[in-house]
Amino acid sequence: MRPRDKLEPGQYYLIGNNGNNNEMLFVEERNFPYFLMLWKRHIRPIAELISYILTNDQFQAVIRVKSEEQIRKRMIKQAKEGSMSLYFSQCFSNLFNAYAKSINKAYFRSGSLFQERYCCSRINSEEELKVQICQVHLYPERIGIADHFEKYSHSSYRALMASGKTMLDRDIVMKCFGGRTNFIKAHEWFRENHKIHLAVQEVLTGYQ
Repeated sequence: MRPRDKLEPGQYYLIGNNGNNNEMLFVEERNFPYFLMLWKRHIRPIAELISYILTNDQFQAVIRVKSEEQIRKRMIKQAKEGSMSLYFSQCFSNLFNAYAKSINKAYFRSGSLFQERYCCSRINSEEELKVQICQVHLYPERIGIADHFEKYSHSSYRALMASGKTMLDRDIVMKCFGGRTNFIKAHEWFRENHKIHLAVQEVLTGYQ
């Protein structure tokens, strides 16, 4: 069973989900911005988006859940009853269902698009937050769908580096890293150290 920590106000989490039975979530280019539009509609009211990566068959996102006061106000506005945790689950369910319906209609398919249980892992420190942000951005290079992570267009890296309007909370990210320069250096460090790790593993495998 996939791990799922309980979402709590003010905390950071790594969220992720895959296509059901490894099915593609994003069939063509237009699907990526459409998913982000639905994310903005269903998830942004309860959580700040810190970073994300979208690949053909999955997504990963680092989020910060908003304060209890902000969320309670929204629940009252929408006349929602029940616990806050149920409300969080409903928001993600609404996102997945809305996107799945659009894909089913566009590509003449039926049934579940996402895996039933999405991953939700709590981030417990600022250092862990930095690591997760970098790992999310480096993911397309690590799985071989980009020769350099900066070139991959369906991640938050470029938007965080730019100065234009974005749905991401750029201020939280840059404050966490201590500025744009350190943000870049951290990604370069993780990228190079991963290469070293792979080289060591290749050498060790050769001795086995």
